[in-house]
Amino acid sequence: MLERHRLVYLDPARWGKILATYPTLQAMPIVADWVAARRPLIARRPVCDDAAGLVPLGLPLPPSVGKQRLAFAVPPEAILSDVPPPLLADTVRGAPIAWQETIAAFIALDPRRGASAAWRGRI
Repeated sequence: MLERHRLVYLDPARWGKILATYPTLQAMPIVADWVAARRPLIARRPVCDDAAGLVPLGLPLPPSVGKQRLAFAVPPEAILSDVPPPLLADTVRGAPIAWQETIAAFIALDPRRGASAAWRGRI
């Protein structure tokens, strides 16, 4: 099982088959195109209806499309790679200008550790 919050990149060739088991989500263009756009899903905790042997992942949609949190369970062979969540220090330049001062303040609290942008599940 993957550590929670890891960014997981899936094989675009397998995404269609995975989505076929989620017909409502398959009809959403942003979801259908997610993996082809090289966007990651995020490792999540398993829930009781996840099938054995599948990897539990989440897809957090942006606020512009309702900020829904979608749950998927995928076969391990659909995973191309996974990486840890980015450190806050790595996200400052890409963050909105209005957020940069606050992010810098969080980093200053413990600059040696460089807290994860996932902030132990609170973001």
